[in-house]
Amino acid sequence: GRGVGAVKVFRATGEQLLGFFPFGQTFDGGVAVAAGNVSGGPAAEIIAARGTGPAFVAIFTGAGAELLRFRAFADGGAFVAAGDLNGDGWDEVVTGPAAGPAQSVKVFNGAPGGLTMTFHLPGAPDGSGVRVATSNSGGRPDNLVIGGGPGGSPRVKVFNGLTLALLDNFLAYEAGFVGGVFVGG
Repeated sequence: GRGVGAVKVFRATGEQLLGFFPFGQTFDGGVAVAAGNVSGGPAAEIIAARGTGPAFVAIFTGAGAELLRFRAFADGGAFVAAGDLNGDGWDEVVTGPAAGPAQSVKVFNGAPGGLTMTFHLPGAPDGSGVRVATSNSGGRPDNLVIGGGPGGSPRVKVFNGLTLALLDNFLAYEAGFVGGVFVGG
């Protein structure tokens, strides 16, 4: 999306704990945010992705110190999620393009930042982007949840994170709806 590219962390009471600009104070292309333990340390990290332009993803400590930065896709921004898709006890960084022709999900290992999997989505050539999330159904591995962006179908698909077997496939809204869907886990 578009807007000030700030990340803010709050307590449940509304008290702000942390605020920073992961892509600089002048970046106004919006930021997609997730949290997950991608380093194997004692606490979760903050994962931020640029909402527009070059699809950079950055991983930060809970105090806002940058650990790693990489480019998930060429241009168009990215959506981001975190989940333990391979069952190793550490979360992977899951990315989907915010817009553009790339209709795939890329999964990165958070420790060295290496690409571990690219999942091309059949039947998704509309350029509307791919919204990503992960969900845990009570065991390992986590599931991968995807949805299309504005201009595309309101279809949501759920895949096994390890085998990529399709577990569920449904319309979040009526078939003619083209406003896109956001998914969460």
